[in-house]
Amino acid sequence: MKKKSIAVLAAVAFVFIILLAVLLLMSGTNNPATYSDVKYGPDSRNTLDIYLPDSAENMTADVPAFLYIHGGGWSTGSKEDGKGYAEGLNSNGYAVISINYRYLSDDVDCYDILDDIDLVMKFIDENGADYHIRTDKIAVGGDSAGGHLAMLYAYSRESPVPVAFVMSGVGPADLSDPGFFENPYAAKGSDVFFWSVFNQLAGTNYTLEEMKSGNTPELLKVSPIYYIGEGSAPTVFGYGVKDELVPFSNAERMKAKVESLDGYEYEFWVFENSGHALNENGVDSEVAERYYLGVFEGLEKYLLDY
Repeated sequence: MKKKSIAVLAAVAFVFIILLAVLLLMSGTNNPATYSDVKYGPDSRNTLDIYLPDSAENMTADVPAFLYIHGGGWSTGSKEDGKGYAEGLNSNGYAVISINYRYLSDDVDCYDILDDIDLVMKFIDENGADYHIRTDKIAVGGDSAGGHLAMLYAYSRESPVPVAFVMSGVGPADLSDPGFFENPYAAKGSDVFFWSVFNQLAGTNYTLEEMKSGNTPELLKVSPIYYIGEGSAPTVFGYGVKDELVPFSNAERMKAKVESLDGYEYEFWVFENSGHALNENGVDSEVAERYYLGVFEGLEKYLLDY
């Protein structure tokens, strides 16, 4: 299950790199610089990479930043996955910060991972000026588990650097959804995988039958849908109807929630022919282009000052 998750996430990143070509065509020349393996906390996994449009020494003005949180089932993946985002966004004047965080384990739950993201934000707040990164606001995004963490942090935590915009690609929105155990596209054995991972995330001991019933209030507490409100940061969502990991019922639940919020700003993109890897093999290319363009427009709208 985990190997399949890694494969589809790699496909997501590859598709994003291809689609960012349209952004590269709009960009000017630059000499991007990378600052790798920067420590932001005490754990060996507390490292981040900073991608800048130019070297910090050559920059004369602070630039807005996009914080990328990798996916991988909360227990695999790497900050290296942020390179694809940096290629397009650096060329358009944005900094990209891609982070590692502690993997989910018997000793690390979802709240601990959110604490890691909080340490990242404190690092940016205290050190952003050294890299010519703006610290008055930031965008946060991720794919799959990273999308879940991006939403959950943005909606539930008070960040030292205010979150102005969120991107979530196939991010689980409601972990109490019985659809995880009724997904017609799911691989064999996925029910046991989610049962184990969700209990680790929430620090609970629910039985498999309890999760299938949906009577799991503690799972709601680690679900973005539980926290999103009218004052939450605007979000661009992307979901695949045939997702083999995150059931489309999760998308439907989140869409119903945001539609109920008076004045909440969002875009919700449905990839009718896609699984967890959005637009794999070009099956939803038109929607994919509009989705990623929506992300870029969101960055412009909520991060740039006009």
